[in-house]
Amino acid sequence: MSKKTGRNHPCPCGSGKKFKKCCIDSNKKFEFAQPKPSVIENKTFEYIESNNSHELLNFIVSLQMHPNNHGKNVRTEEIATHIVTNLNIIANGNLNLFKQHLDKEFAYSYMEDIPENLFSENIVFYGGNYTVFAGISGYAVEIFKNLTETIFTQKNDLPNEFIGKVYAGVTLILELGKILASKFDIEGNIEGGQGQSEFDYSFNSIDTSFSLNEINQICEEYQIDPKIINHFIVQANDIDLSNKDPDKNPLLKKPIVNFDDKFYFAFISNQVSALNEFIIGLSKKYNCNQSLTASYHGRLWHNQWGACNKMGWKLTEIKLPVNNHPTITKERIFQFDQNRRLAYCLYIHNDEDEEYFSASKLNLNERITEVITELKNEQSFKDYKFLTLITYDNMGHHMFLGFDAPQKDELRLTFPIHQFNLLCYSEKWENLSLWKFAKSYDYFSQTTKTPLTDTLDIYSIYKSKNESFYFGDEARPNFLAVVPGDGSRLIKDVKIEKNNHGILSQIKGRDVFIPSTKYADYAPLYKPLYSVGYYAICLKSYDFPIWIVNHQVKDKSTNGQVRNFAEAIGFWLHKLETEIKNFLNPAISSYLELDIILDKKLFEDTQSKEVTENNDFDNYSFSLNENVLLFSIPFSKLKTFKGSNNFGERELMRSILSAFNLIKGINFSEHNIDSFIEKCIPLGQAKMILLSDSNTDHLIDNRWLMKPLYISNSEVDMLLDEIPLMIEKTTKIPKNIESEEDKKELFNTATTLLLETLKNEIQNFEFEFMLQILLELHESLVWKREQNKTMIPAQILCFGNLEGELKEVLEKDNKLVKTSLATRCLIEYIAAQPTTGTVKVSYDEIDRLLVLMHEIANYGLLSDAINFKLANPTVGKLDSGRIGISREFFDDKLKLFAEAHTKEEVNKYIENFDNRFEIDEYSQEEIEPDEEIRQIDSAFLEDWGISYSNIYKFCFCCYIICMENQSSTSSMKESEFIQKIKDKAQMDEGEIIAGIDRFSITERDEYLKAPTGYKNNEVFPWKYNREFSFARRFIVKHKNQKDETILTWGFRSAISAQKQLNYLLLEGKLNNGGKNIEKLLGTFREKKGKAYRNEVKDWLKTNPNLIVIDYEVEIDLKGHLVADKNYGDIDILVYDSKADTVYSLECKDTNKAKNIHEMKKEMDSYLGREGQKGMIQKHVERHNWLDSNKDKLCAFLKIDQEPKVVSFMLTSEVIPVTYIRAEVLALPIISFPDLKNEGIKLFEIANNNFEKTKK
Repeated sequence: MSKKTGRNHPCPCGSGKKFKKCCIDSNKKFEFAQPKPSVIENKTFEYIESNNSHELLNFIVSLQMHPNNHGKNVRTEEIATHIVTNLNIIANGNLNLFKQHLDKEFAYSYMEDIPENLFSENIVFYGGNYTVFAGISGYAVEIFKNLTETIFTQKNDLPNEFIGKVYAGVTLILELGKILASKFDIEGNIEGGQGQSEFDYSFNSIDTSFSLNEINQICEEYQIDPKIINHFIVQANDIDLSNKDPDKNPLLKKPIVNFDDKFYFAFISNQVSALNEFIIGLSKKYNCNQSLTASYHGRLWHNQWGACNKMGWKLTEIKLPVNNHPTITKERIFQFDQNRRLAYCLYIHNDEDEEYFSASKLNLNERITEVITELKNEQSFKDYKFLTLITYDNMGHHMFLGFDAPQKDELRLTFPIHQFNLLCYSEKWENLSLWKFAKSYDYFSQTTKTPLTDTLDIYSIYKSKNESFYFGDEARPNFLAVVPGDGSRLIKDVKIEKNNHGILSQIKGRDVFIPSTKYADYAPLYKPLYSVGYYAICLKSYDFPIWIVNHQVKDKSTNGQVRNFAEAIGFWLHKLETEIKNFLNPAISSYLELDIILDKKLFEDTQSKEVTENNDFDNYSFSLNENVLLFSIPFSKLKTFKGSNNFGERELMRSILSAFNLIKGINFSEHNIDSFIEKCIPLGQAKMILLSDSNTDHLIDNRWLMKPLYISNSEVDMLLDEIPLMIEKTTKIPKNIESEEDKKELFNTATTLLLETLKNEIQNFEFEFMLQILLELHESLVWKREQNKTMIPAQILCFGNLEGELKEVLEKDNKLVKTSLATRCLIEYIAAQPTTGTVKVSYDEIDRLLVLMHEIANYGLLSDAINFKLANPTVGKLDSGRIGISREFFDDKLKLFAEAHTKEEVNKYIENFDNRFEIDEYSQEEIEPDEEIRQIDSAFLEDWGISYSNIYKFCFCCYIICMENQSSTSSMKESEFIQKIKDKAQMDEGEIIAGIDRFSITERDEYLKAPTGYKNNEVFPWKYNREFSFARRFIVKHKNQKDETILTWGFRSAISAQKQLNYLLLEGKLNNGGKNIEKLLGTFREKKGKAYRNEVKDWLKTNPNLIVIDYEVEIDLKGHLVADKNYGDIDILVYDSKADTVYSLECKDTNKAKNIHEMKKEMDSYLGREGQKGMIQKHVERHNWLDSNKDKLCAFLKIDQEPKVVSFMLTSEVIPVTYIRAEVLALPIISFPDLKNEGIKLFEIANNNFEKTKK
């Protein structure tokens, strides 16, 4: 039997949403009966009817003012309605009995979803900040803000009488809510509603009523007519109070009841929605509803443009077919990718007050189809893909929209416009973010159905799954149940975090509250939500706000310079708060504005030489004008901020504290100021103003950079689903693969198929355009890597929290490393296999290609891990359809190594912080090369045809050419390049040609086949330190359409390649060098080993409890310690007198193993290969001799009592063997970075742990 579903009943589709919010407009037929609603007993209502209404009105208001009762509005509304319709002055009853009735009869309501709003929020109006209550009306606060800003801050033609009435009504209702919030000690931005469905009664019973006198006092203060309250008073005999349709309840619009000469805000939880209805209703009365509606939606559409712009979408001038519904639709085309990706943004809205906006007013599907079809028919948009973004709003009333599935090459997303604008500012979406989400959801929807629900709920799932819809290894569901409203937590969380509210300031001589948002996590720093016409941030660490402003900012470059100083001042004032608050708080009652004025030269592109050679000694200057403290920063002070310490910032803050003495009631003595500075800003490396010299390190030059593009998780997720489908076209994947050979075969098959897929997809793209994009991307990634070396230690030194920072660094570094490697390998691929297509690649497609390359390298690495017997993971096809690979090796071994390695890297960043701020010495003198340089030059000239010194010049000239072209990359004919290098470096042409040959990647027959004379592993993308890696060969040599030889490169890649060569040479790791270069490597390895040994020795000697032997102690027939044979030398012999322990330290200057192949070599070196002795066994024998000959040790060290003997291998860096094969080590291994961090107690800890593993 079929029965009509009520608008407010649960939707029969099973979504969990109300029918009116789900399938009411879908024309679906549901052939089953609705369950009969349970009969509510009358004891609750009987109590209401027979007990004093004053007490009950106070109770119902108090009930709503408890955060845990947020979202229970359906029940609250029903109870409040019954109280209002049964007002009486009978004696008070027993409220405990009333609560028992509520717990039994109103314990829950199936009509109540997760509340999408916060329990309380902040609103800024003429009276300042107000705490308001939005209840369950979707985006009521956003609607109110945009309505009032449309009326009061935006140019419009609305009647003055209407504006005055709105001001009066809004002011009164906000003031009443403010008083109630104060009585219950409620502030804005409280989430609430997270408890059980039962009511929470943990509130005090207080009088919540307002007298007529109190109402009049408010009206008198704000000069408004007291009669305005009548717009909000519900009459107890209002017939609609008995209307069964909850949307018709008068309390929604008139939440105040006047009973017995007292006014009660009976439905306070619907405060904001009632204000919105008041404004809309009043506009109808004054015949300006259409004008208000048009201006309101125009404002929202303008805000959406800003939101799109923030994502990186560019507004186009593409013309659309004639719009036949211009009053209810707004539409434009945005470009969100470099090429071949367009977004059709369509905003649908009412044009006058409508309780229900139906799709019948416009054929939405027809319009979308018309627009997309016309765009696709345009020849200039051939091969384009389209995202249709539909936003909508009906000013808090219902909207019913429907449309068909998207066309081919089109994806669609729908959002309420307020939701979309909020998400754009909270989710840090970038230009491709929505497209990736839409792609991922479209792909997921092909196999799994989801109910009709809010896009935000789906997006919330996508975000929680790390930008994917992968729910685990079990069989995938064919239907996904979605909790309605669950996604709203994303917006609620950011509202709490951002804490938007008005902050007192002054504009044009008038005190105002500027709506502001918190933007920093290291200090309570806020910035205005809207432009105030000048730079402004606000510190809220004190009892009053401190505005830090500047009126010189004109563009992004000047903004950046001002921001450096403003944020530094804000941060250090925050750090000084504990010391100076007792001086400042009593002296400043309202606000302080610190107007910083920068010398004009500080905005110029000043060279470091000019800064360091400046002999001016101007001081900071300051003056006070009422609440405004003017503070001038001279150019001559810039040099005090150079270097790695915070001397300049200490002097800056010293002057600011002195400037505070101009304020009446503040009198800091010089002694006070010195004490504050020493305590809160001690001299050291904690600094906010970071001025580096790109003449010293060209990699940190931030000019001409594109925004870094990182491999997207969503693209990885989709490819992981594709890979088994590719393989199973020819080979079935078993649920469990037993043999190592079969596992390797699977991984090799995956690698081959991925390479074929890459070849098929990449061949259609235009070569030179794609190469340019990839080189520019690589330049950005190199810059980011170098910037991290400054930013990470600066953040840790300033803000602390090393462990928390390490976690974030590991996550970000993983993305950076993955993308950098894939980018380099993709450049190598197209250099080796140039494409001949004509299609200009998009960033979306670049992402796909990078993901393919990443997985190619990943499967190659897996194959190597098994081949070298470092891992034997469980492998097989999962129920989800993906290839399952157990993570023991990666999570239990490599992850620990990666974390240790990251910690070591960060500590090195901190140790080398000084070096990040070195100033280039401007010397024109030629430096005479020493003997070592001459030997190196000779070896390189002999083996490579170009001297090492000229290699440096070669790479530097590549940098200079880019500087002259004002670009990160350059491309030119080979002949032109040779001539330029000859002119700039005065080099022999033969050496230039040799340099080109040594630093170029050129076309070859097969991608995985190395050129003649080299092994194939020199081109495998999963290998490290390869000859044909872009990290070593930074020039792509190719032919253009005229068959001319072209060289293309990036200047950061050139400098990086030179640094990489220098690193490989000095570390003794340079392969394919030649016989003369090979001789040098041994010398460098020996020299580096001795330097490391001396560094350890000198560090140990700083401990007063240790006796450290300066020289290496020989154990031999005639050694320092006489033995029966040669046991080798002890690198460092140490006696700890406090612990009575002798430490025999074998110092190993190690290099980090950066891939599986190097890890395998390291294992073989330390542990031995296939039964052969490893180096560790030799040290074990030496340890055993020492332990058996303690008498000789005592004689040598001149100690009486026989000590404990402990031996260690002390590596210069964290090495993976201690994580991967710790259980088979015959001697404990620790790293010097760990020893420096932990101190010598690590010796005891490490040895105890080692002994435990042997038991």
